[in-house]
Amino acid sequence: MKKIFSLLLLAALLCAPLSVLSASDWNWTRAVIDAETSDRVHLRAGPSTGYASLGLYFTGTEVEFRAVPGSEWSEVTIGTEHGYMMSRFLTTAAAPRQPAARINIAAQLRYTPNADSGSGLTLPAGTYVWLLGETNSRWYYVQAGLECGYIPEDCLTLAEGMSRPGYDEILAQYAAAVRTRSSDGFWWVNGEGIMNYAGYGAELGYTLLDVDGNGVDELIVGERSQSDFSLGMIYNLYTLNNGYPRTAINGWVRNAYYLCADGQFLNEWSNGAGNSGWSVYGLENGQPVFRYGIVFDSEGPCGDDHPWYSVTSADRAPSAANTVSESAASKTIASLEGQILSPQLMPFH
Repeated sequence: MKKIFSLLLLAALLCAPLSVLSASDWNWTRAVIDAETSDRVHLRAGPSTGYASLGLYFTGTEVEFRAVPGSEWSEVTIGTEHGYMMSRFLTTAAAPRQPAARINIAAQLRYTPNADSGSGLTLPAGTYVWLLGETNSRWYYVQAGLECGYIPEDCLTLAEGMSRPGYDEILAQYAAAVRTRSSDGFWWVNGEGIMNYAGYGAELGYTLLDVDGNGVDELIVGERSQSDFSLGMIYNLYTLNNGYPRTAINGWVRNAYYLCADGQFLNEWSNGAGNSGWSVYGLENGQPVFRYGIVFDSEGPCGDDHPWYSVTSADRAPSAANTVSESAASKTIASLEGQILSPQLMPFH
């Protein structure tokens, strides 16, 4: 079952447990839950099973964590909830096992699990969401398209046995967003893509393509060949899990994805002038899997003298042992960019 991702991630990456879960590491890091033989893991109020449970969260749900020194526990944040999980249940990747659910009545997607909390989105009845977990106050933490938030337990019904929506809702939302030149109210739509379409000449389109060869077509949304903005850039890649859509890639200009001739994806990212990179991801069962990359980091282990690194770990952390020359890095980058495809995308109507 450890067949990878996260996203959204984002990006999940290897099936082995996180190497960063050492007692000496006190930095916040992203991970996903892997409940192993179960389907959910407790978020505890303290680093022991003797502490109260704050909620249960499904395999594949993304968290931020930092290891507790000298302990088998990690401090964890999920959404707006904060607590502790056993470190062995955190990994760089796990095949998602969250169940799909359907909204019974129109509901606000709340920022926190509280009826008085603010809300940025109203989900109409019939909307499908993914259940990421449940708090002890009987609120579900859910993912609706690209958005996450909280919905009361009594507003949802498990979708098992219901009709499978496929990509219809995503395509309908993108078409409406293109017509209105706004992403407001469309939870499946990449807001930067619509902004670039409305203001910078980007031409958006889509195609269905079985990228990983598992018999399930992925839905790719990106820049069409006629685009004057960022030719070939992918804003979103969606896949189906038991007929229900799930976001696998969510990109933007400073975190751009491109489909390559070998069926992998090139991710060009930047955190500013002193830190940028080129990462290669494969796709396995609809989930991105980190392969390798080149990182430029002027404040890395070797400073400004040797800022180029070859990375092979999911966290893309540079190491003094993996420095490369600028010429070698440039050659690798040129080779990667030379494989970028501009897939034929159909326009939205």
